[in-house]
Amino acid sequence: MPNATTQTNNQTNALSSASATASRLTAQELQALAAEQEARYVLSRVRGSIDRHAGDPLSLLGTVADVAQMLLVWHCELIEAAKTATTVAQLKTAITNSPLAAETAKLVADTKAGNTRWPYQLKGAAKVTDDVELRATVTHDAIKAGAKAAL
Repeated sequence: MPNATTQTNNQTNALSSASATASRLTAQELQALAAEQEARYVLSRVRGSIDRHAGDPLSLLGTVADVAQMLLVWHCELIEAAKTATTVAQLKTAITNSPLAAETAKLVADTKAGNTRWPYQLKGAAKVTDDVELRATVTHDAIKAGAKAAL
């Protein structure tokens, strides 16, 4: 375990290194660095607030998993109903009788009334779609690279 003198020397060396690096940066680079630091700070504060008030990451992940499973089952039920329906009326009946029909009606009403608010509404659908596409592509490429490496 380092003693107080070692810790002080390490801190002094780190400050000297940061100072030397800062002296080589232009004013514009320093502004960009400061803006990036501020953005990271704000993001960490927002994430901390979410963690305290909406749930920790594992709880949020559990909620997302629940929703994904419900939507998958509902989607499969609708596909099965569509396969056997011979009229639009039969399809409409299957949709209306779906277990999630009442839930979707409530969700839409609550959203329209402003009682339920969604993060994507703040971010914008295009930003969310771009994020999803980027993460999906990067994940795909990582899995593909891992699969090639395993061969």
